[in-house]
Parts: sequence; C-alpha cells; structure tokens
Amino acid sequence: MVDIVRFDTPENISIAYRLAGPGTRFVAFFVDSLLILFSFVILGLLAMAVVVLLQGEFGFSLGIGPVIFGLVFGVALGFAWIGYFAAFEWFLEGRTPGKRATALRVVTQQGFSLSFAAVFIRNIFRVIDIVPLLWIVPVVAQYKQRFGDMVAGTIVVSEEPLYSQAVRDQLLARDAGQMRYTFDRLQLGKLTDTDWRALELFLERREQLHPDHRKSLALRLARSLTARFSLPPPESEEDNEHFVEDLLASHLRRQAQELG
Repeated sequence: MVDIVRFDTPENISIAYRLAGPGTRFVAFFVDSLLILFSFVILGLLAMAVVVLLQGEFGFSLGIGPVIFGLVFGVALGFAWIGYFAAFEWFLEGRTPGKRATALRVVTQQGFSLSFAAVFIRNIFRVIDIVPLLWIVPVVAQYKQRFGDMVAGTIVVSEEPLYSQAVRDQLLARDAGQMRYTFDRLQLGKLTDTDWRALELFLERREQLHPDHRKSLALRLARSLTARFSLPPPESEEDNEHFVEDLLASHLRRQAQELG
C-alpha cells in the first residue's frame, strides 16, 4: 500500500503528499455528519413548530401529514448530505469543514485541483460507499481510496507539511517594506496548492542546491509564474528569488488574514 504520493509541477519540482488514512478520514466524515444532522435537527424542529402553530391557530387536521413530512424530511436529508460534501469540495478546493479540521484535502490522482465532474462522481458514490461492508475498501486499496474515489480518479491527502516550518516563519516575520513585488488577490488565486508547495520546497532547499541549479530553477519558476500573471520577468538572477519569496510571502499573509 502506498503512503506517500509525489507529483511533478511544470517546473519539474517534485511535491510529496501523505495519503490520508482511513481513521483520519472517518473523523473528518464524522465531524461533517454531525454538522449536517445538527442543521437538519434545527430545521426539523422549526418545521414541526410551524405545523403545531397551524393546528392550534387554524384547526388544521393533518391526517397522514406527519408521515408525508417524515418522508420528505428523509429524502431532503439524503440530498443535503450529498450536496453538502459536493458543494464544500467544489467551492473550498477539496475541503469540507471536517476535512479542514483534520487537515485533509481531496485532489485528483495527478495532484491537480478537482473538476466539477470529479466532485459530482465521488459524492454520488457515497450512496454505495456508506454500506458498512464497504468500509474495508480504503483500508486495503493501494491509494486508500473508496469506490467513489476510484471512479472519479481522486485521492484524499494530508495537508500536514512533509517539510520544515522554518520558511513560512521567516517569510511571515519579514517586514512588508522589504518586498520588491506585490500581488493582488486575483493573481494569488491563479495558483494551486501544488504551486505553493513547489515554491516553498524550492526556498527550503535552495541552500543545498548547486549554485547553477539554484539559479536555473529560480529562473524557471519566476518566468513560468510571471507568464501566468501576464507580467514581465524579473530583470536579474537575484530578482528571480526575490520574486518567489515575495509571492509566497503574499500568499502566507493572505492565509493568515483569512484564518484570523
């Protein structure tokens, strides 16, 4: 069974992720299920209160109404259960509140962000994957996938870094006045988590690289990223690394503000 998966970025930087184990995935699923049930209990109580008020004020006789209400409520819960996971994974780039709490994320098997089709397929298969007998599948599958993941071509990975926190701490501690390049929210939004990990990996390991390889890799990163942003490339070799540093620092500060 595979525990670590690696993806290569367009700049030929290998990024490693740890596959999420069944235990952690179950905890994330449990948290999400509690949130769904809590929301529906509140909505159900409100709906029942409305029914009682209507009976008391207007003397309505519901007859088999409670039975119909229960059936409608159950069907709505099923659709909401699938829709909850699909909506969060689509709009939050593979994360639900439960996955965020356990530092997990869904990505494609190539390491890219999810397509709508992948999100839809993996969540439709929840109807099958919820059968207790099938809970063994992620335990024995090569990439710890449930059936929905296999069909959709997705995997669940841990976002806990496999590298040092030092680079992040250094960049967050820098004074904003030291930055030579600035980036807006639209530009930062063009990069994926794999891109950010590639930048972080380069900055973490650059001191161990041969000087020529370090310059070449910084040049490739800077030119690839400036092309995506429709910006002119940095003017010097030294500026290539400054560009990468400032870009990652801007991303980390934006993350810190959102979490704060």
